[in-house]
Amino acid sequence: DFQAPSLLHLTGSAQESMLSSFARTATNVKHLRRFVSAMFKQAAKSETTTTQTLSFTVSRRNTRTFEAFAEVTDKLVRSFDQWCANKEEAICMAKAGLGPPRVVSLLDLEKSLRDEFSETFEVLLDLLRDVVRRATQSTDSGLGVWTFADLPKRMPPAAITALLLDSLLQKVQDYASVGDLVTSNALLETFSDTAEPLWGMVYRWLKD
Repeated sequence: DFQAPSLLHLTGSAQESMLSSFARTATNVKHLRRFVSAMFKQAAKSETTTTQTLSFTVSRRNTRTFEAFAEVTDKLVRSFDQWCANKEEAICMAKAGLGPPRVVSLLDLEKSLRDEFSETFEVLLDLLRDVVRRATQSTDSGLGVWTFADLPKRMPPAAITALLLDSLLQKVQDYASVGDLVTSNALLETFSDTAEPLWGMVYRWLKD
């Protein structure tokens, strides 16, 4: 019931292309995971310590909107981890003679990955890199997105929030316009969850 993967029907170029695709996805996810970890660590510090100034108290180095973005990014990364675990479980069960027959191939795995996530992680990472560079006014092309949590910000918090939300919404529209609904729907969910703290503040302001 289980057929091991065969690479004999693939050319060297085809194999290299698919493996490079997997490597890009894994690298993108790793960078996003490091960003989430750094943001969570900074948020935990902010909850336990505050910085006193002459006129006010600063309790956060990052906006609540950016922290919400880290939370939804973490949810997407965890969904990718779960997807990988489910694939591995299905292969192991088929190899043990349990469940339906299964043929494993790199081509099928690549298609399944694309159907499930499309360009979501690549787009999120590129968007995040652009926002981080602009918010910190850094000229370092190799700046890691995970450093954002500790870097000094060169824009007002409200401007950073607007930049992040505008960038997300623009990407939603871009990918919806070309028919990539997998990516656009993932980005729309990201936008919605990221904007939630701001919408909550606006609601409270109008209510009070």
